[in-house]
Amino acid sequence: MRARLLLPVGFIAASLLAGCGSTVTDPPRDGLGRVTESARTSAFAVTVGDCTSALDETGTTETIDIVPCDAPHAFEAYASHTMTEPTFPGMDAAAASADRECRTAYAEFVGVPLDRSQYTMIDLHPTERSWTEQTDRQVMCLAGRASGGITGSLKDTKQ
Repeated sequence: MRARLLLPVGFIAASLLAGCGSTVTDPPRDGLGRVTESARTSAFAVTVGDCTSALDETGTTETIDIVPCDAPHAFEAYASHTMTEPTFPGMDAAAASADRECRTAYAEFVGVPLDRSQYTMIDLHPTERSWTEQTDRQVMCLAGRASGGITGSLKDTKQ
């Protein structure tokens, strides 16, 4: 499972957890690694450059719908970070670490700081269970908006 934190523009919301899902498959990709067809996949399979449909904002998530970025989507994975703590630091510390890393990368990716952007930031970060059972150490940063409707990349949009 991966925990999520949604950060609406201007303030930090509480940690969010999402439900488990149905059948998962790896999305088909072209020679450059870009997704060519929509697929429900493991949250662990999301890579930088992937785009997703809207995400359930109620808790931990195990599956995500990945879509081609040239199709309407809600979020784009723009950065990742590997946590280096020797033991699970706790949910609050994991969320704070993810927030710090993703905020820095957000400004570099979109071209404006999160608090001046029209978009939001979500991060996927380890839970205690994924840390211990799956050696999950990866934070994945996503930019977009829950209502979707984004086509193409948010890179350097300065919005």
